[in-house]
Amino acid sequence: MQWGQPWYLYLLWLVVALLLYFRWAGGRRRRAMESFADPNLVPSLVLGLSVRRRKVKSALFLLSVTFLILALAQPKWGFHWQQVTREGIDIVIAIDTSKSMLATDVKPNRLERAKMEVSDLLEVLQGDRVALVAFAGRSHTVCPPTLDYGAAAMFLKIIKVGIVPFGGTDIGGAIEQAVRIFRGDERKYRALMILSDGEDHGEGLERAAKEAEKLGVKIFSVGIGSRSGELIPVDAEGGQKAYLKDQEGKVVQTQLNENTLQKLALMTGGAYVYPGGGQLGLVDLYKDKIATMEKTELLEQQRKVYENRFQWPLALALLLLCAEMLVRERKKENGRNSNFKI
Repeated sequence: MQWGQPWYLYLLWLVVALLLYFRWAGGRRRRAMESFADPNLVPSLVLGLSVRRRKVKSALFLLSVTFLILALAQPKWGFHWQQVTREGIDIVIAIDTSKSMLATDVKPNRLERAKMEVSDLLEVLQGDRVALVAFAGRSHTVCPPTLDYGAAAMFLKIIKVGIVPFGGTDIGGAIEQAVRIFRGDERKYRALMILSDGEDHGEGLERAAKEAEKLGVKIFSVGIGSRSGELIPVDAEGGQKAYLKDQEGKVVQTQLNENTLQKLALMTGGAYVYPGGGQLGLVDLYKDKIATMEKTELLEQQRKVYENRFQWPLALALLLLCAEMLVRERKKENGRNSNFKI
């Protein structure tokens, strides 16, 4: 069984509170009568009153409230399979995970800022299928194409420097990986977003870009980092602050290479974005450029849809409430109701 609104189940404590209240009120009523007259005389003073019927009324009322709360929680059981189809665009987001992405010229660092922006982007996507690729010296698909943005957000959290165990930065390899992800013969509805500082150590960048352009893939590149450059912090023994050094022992300074990223966007008819004010502008890039592209119908695998069954507890709640109203606290005597009241 599934619950559509499970937080309503906390209201079941209200039933417990009502039960305690009824017990307290009944005891208070009994003590008040016993203080008025001898306990042996009380039954003769409340002719026709049925304590048993009063308890039945209370029980019916409590059960009615219980089933009403269960109805609000929207119980679901039984299911059917449903195919998910939406109109949208296939989007691959390739994130640079090389060591240069640890530079802090973009706070908290280049990689974490990129992940924060992608997370914001996932919250505004509607109907677009998205995939995640992490790349350094090689490329790896972290999340295959999906319409489940919650799942994509979970995969995004595991992306970090070192997730791809090959040093360097091969942007061309990331483009090739994205091309492999795109399926079908359509030459439209495809967008590749590359988040990188633009430092490329691969050899097939231009060839990969031409192949992407041939297949109708538009590349939207986002430059991360400062033009002036920044040192790359690394862990050192004893918790000391240290910076990455090359084979000659010189401290490595990484800086944004805009030429590479601009060239990719120009070759494929996409766009290049350089962040301002610490924001990468991923959401604005999507709304202004990608969301306006021609869309296609995207089909995802079948999903299990549970049947909503709130009608059953709701009907029981109404029936029990009606029954409670029909039960009288006083018995009929000589064909008439007693006129004595308390």
